[in-house]
Amino acid sequence: MNTVHLKNITDISLNDKKIFLRCDLNVPFDDNKVLLDDTRINNIVPTIQYLLQKNAKVIIASHFGRPNGEYKEELSLKKLIPYLEEYLKVKVIFIKDILSENSIARANDLKNGEIILLENLRFYKEEQSNDMQFGQKLSQYADIYINDAFSCCHREHASIDAITQFLPSYAGLLLVNELKNLNDAFSKNTRPQILIIGGKKISTKIRILEHLANKIDKVFIAGAMVNNFLKALGYEIGTSFYEVDYVEHAKNIYEKYKEKIILPNDFVGKNENNKLFIKDISDILAGDCMLDIGSSSCQKLCDSIKNSKIVIWNGPIGFYEEQQFAVSSLYIARSIAYHTQKNNIISVIGGGDAVAAVKLSGLQDCFSYISTGGGAFLELLEKGDLIGFKNLKSKET
Repeated sequence: MNTVHLKNITDISLNDKKIFLRCDLNVPFDDNKVLLDDTRINNIVPTIQYLLQKNAKVIIASHFGRPNGEYKEELSLKKLIPYLEEYLKVKVIFIKDILSENSIARANDLKNGEIILLENLRFYKEEQSNDMQFGQKLSQYADIYINDAFSCCHREHASIDAITQFLPSYAGLLLVNELKNLNDAFSKNTRPQILIIGGKKISTKIRILEHLANKIDKVFIAGAMVNNFLKALGYEIGTSFYEVDYVEHAKNIYEKYKEKIILPNDFVGKNENNKLFIKDISDILAGDCMLDIGSSSCQKLCDSIKNSKIVIWNGPIGFYEEQQFAVSSLYIARSIAYHTQKNNIISVIGGGDAVAAVKLSGLQDCFSYISTGGGAFLELLEKGDLIGFKNLKSKET
């Protein structure tokens, strides 16, 4: 991974400046609008506190969910106000119509001890199309743009890219910390390396998977995405999820990198009568649905972890949301944590579901680094750069 240096907010004067702060507040809620995980809110607190201490006026912007350019009340950021006020100990002013002149003018009237939270950026289709006029409109809120949303830096969206054409742009404390830790982890190019990659859809990771398979020594493929490879190799996968349009892609990748790729050989799941099973891949029947890897596969992966120097984990290994299919994710989390604590490996975890699985294990403090990004984390490993860094870079990069 290339070393990237970003312009830092600690290097500039912030006194009485209006700051457009791009965060990632795409946090999980249950059906009763109760926050399930506060990690992303906790992560932005240091940057906001630093800005307030420097007498800056803070305008927070984020997306939430996938409203596809339409207003959807259930995806409004307004429900975050009580949580932000609790964590930040300041009054939060909510702006619903973020394009109105009155809303932009409101930023000029911010007092010390107040912050503004803008409505969901993705209620505007111009956000995801990286519309320059939309970016210019957003820039009218502030004197300075700060990106503290590493997890969104691979998105060519207006609040990540277009807005930086109109304002002096810098990285927030969280983003700087992400880059430092990832640079530190990969700067020595220690070998051998193993990538553990899981999740449901291979379609979202196929390009990155192929690129990383070319660079990394071993790749263990898990989650539902492994079903595409098993299908391509002629195995019965029953009713297990796979993407028919990507089976041939999976076959080509496997043929090209089969000396590096490790596939599970046994699985836990439910049969057509909804009864749990544990079977070798050769014993899977047409009515079976595979939802986790079995003990033999776990041991095979643990051996590979033990024999590595860097372990990269992105995406859940099984359907960890259900307790009986979280076993492999917890088992592997323990194995990685053990070898990290023994200073045998460097462990880097990236992606919301992998992080959630690690938290479920209770061992999140036993890993070398846990990244806030999923897709951004993988794309940075692939390309060594992200679209969101374009106008944040310092001259030494």
